[in-house]
Amino acid sequence: MIPVKRTPAHCPPPGVYRNIPFEDYCSWDALNASTIGQFLVSGRNGASYLAGEQSPPKKDQLLGTATHSMLLEPVDYADRMLVDEKIGPAAEVTHRKVAEANPGRIILRKGWNEQIVSMARSVATHPKARYLLREVEGSNELTLVWDITRRVGGDDVTVRCKARIDRHIPAFTPYPDASKPVCCFLDIKTCAKDKGSPEQIDRTVANWGYHRQAAWYLSGGIRLGLIDKMHANSYIILAIEKDRPYPVGTYPICCSALEQGWADCKRGIAAYLKYRLHGHAPHASENLVPVSLPMWAMNSEQETASD
Repeated sequence: MIPVKRTPAHCPPPGVYRNIPFEDYCSWDALNASTIGQFLVSGRNGASYLAGEQSPPKKDQLLGTATHSMLLEPVDYADRMLVDEKIGPAAEVTHRKVAEANPGRIILRKGWNEQIVSMARSVATHPKARYLLREVEGSNELTLVWDITRRVGGDDVTVRCKARIDRHIPAFTPYPDASKPVCCFLDIKTCAKDKGSPEQIDRTVANWGYHRQAAWYLSGGIRLGLIDKMHANSYIILAIEKDRPYPVGTYPICCSALEQGWADCKRGIAAYLKYRLHGHAPHASENLVPVSLPMWAMNSEQETASD
């Protein structure tokens, strides 16, 4: 493969890894779901992402990361958190400076710790979420590395892949009348107000590509023997809204959505290989593209310019 415009760390061989710092995981030169998502936008977006040119994480991403730590590794969260009351709700630059001065710490803005604790308490009141997160045996924060092979121009090309799983549950009972236990990956997502509701979660999944991420994670889990196959309960989103009263929902991604996610992944893999092998990084469109208006913006009583 041709080199990308960065100096990534060598990725370890295929396997399941525990206790890998997130910064180390990010440095490993391997294909992940985020990279696929960028290449699905355009080759140019993907190349920029690989070169490390993406924007710094925003408020919602930082809060989501801290919430993950609180729910999945509460002891680590307590040891690493640093509350800085001087960082206001929109103080992106100040937050970044404090983080740079305190490597390895979880930086919390004013009011964040109270919000995260309230979200965790809400999770504890949700029977299925509490069961999946606390009451059934599982492993948190697993890092997966595996290889896939693609045929390109008559040659077999091996692609090193990676994923970071929130929680792997090897055996649980999805419903009281289930015939036998199944295995799954549990993925924690923080959502804006109402976006984690049963009425909106399908749009949230589609808009953020969670079905694609699920298919990618499951493909690695199947390859490494953590998951037997994609099924109706193989990937469950635990959605937590970030506004009071912090509603919680647990949503298995259905098989048809997982199949669509894998179809998207295959397109992203193809675009990624074109860049890594040939430096092909086109814009989203490089031709003239006629633009109309959506139906809701059209006036049925149109007047022409000559009227």
